[in-house]
Amino acid sequence: MPRRFHALPARLEAIYAPEIRATSGEMRLEVRDARGPGEGVAAEQ
Repeated sequence: MPRRFHALPARLEAIYAPEIRATSGEMRLEVRDARGPGEGVAAEQ
């Protein structure tokens, strides 16, 4: 069953040094149906 997932970016800040901040990137993931026996990602490697 194909699905799409989207993870929002994480925001980080140091507890005792709030001037130190970071933001991660967002992540998108798509899950697709299998192509057939022996045709998956493992077979391509």
